[in-house]
Amino acid sequence: MECFKPGNWIGISSLFKNRTDVQCRERWCNILDPNLNGKEWSKQEDELLILGVIKYGKRWAQVSKMVSLRFFWGKILTNKKIVEE
Repeated sequence: MECFKPGNWIGISSLFKNRTDVQCRERWCNILDPNLNGKEWSKQEDELLILGVIKYGKRWAQVSKMVSLRFFWGKILTNKKIVEE
């Protein structure tokens, strides 16, 4: 069963014909992980995201540490215009 645990992306990707280990990891981290918070973003979280981009620029791994686990990339794209202004 070790093959099916998150973190063994090569083992997991071997179960799918057209998916790489990187694609499996991205799908887990951004969509499937049950620890992700898919609720509406609060005003405070929006502010933390903007402050993170001001502080770290486009170093998204650093920015993401400033907000709770989220469906992170969609929100960044939504706020891209605000951050660039």
